[in-house]
Amino acid sequence: VFGQSEPTQTILIRLSPWAIRVLFRESAHALPDGHVGLADLLSPAHNSEWLGREPNHAIAEVQALLGLLARGSRSPSPVAVEGATLVLRRGGAIRVGELQKALGWSRRHIERVFIASIGVSPTRFAGIVRFRRAERALRDGRAPADVALHYGYFDQSHLTNDFRRFAGTSPSNLP
Repeated sequence: VFGQSEPTQTILIRLSPWAIRVLFRESAHALPDGHVGLADLLSPAHNSEWLGREPNHAIAEVQALLGLLARGSRSPSPVAVEGATLVLRRGGAIRVGELQKALGWSRRHIERVFIASIGVSPTRFAGIVRFRRAERALRDGRAPADVALHYGYFDQSHLTNDFRRFAGTSPSNLP
């Protein structure tokens, strides 16, 4: 956190794409910026108890909290789980028409389920998955033209457009 005068502690939790709906009983699309602060999950009194905690103790408590949130929750949509898993397995290089054939549901139904369960359309989700793979490859030193060719982009300008959309910069300006 830049410009913060007090020390901060951060616990990053990676969840499956459909976990928001399961844990918070809320559409992932309803989250304003994809982040949930601890204060949003806990009462103010409980939240103040976390200040200064030993990291391992805090992690154990977060795991317990996630377990409590998951208890009694609905199972994720099988269409969302199967669809997202397929997109992840294919590295984002999949079209909605292919998802439609694989899942046996209409394009519109798949889009509604993805937006409700994951927060974005299947096309956007696939783009994010593909972008993340491309970003890792570029950070590993691969050339942009090579990355575009191997990660499902039509050409290097398509890769650059995705970088501007998702990262706000071009591949050559990665920090």
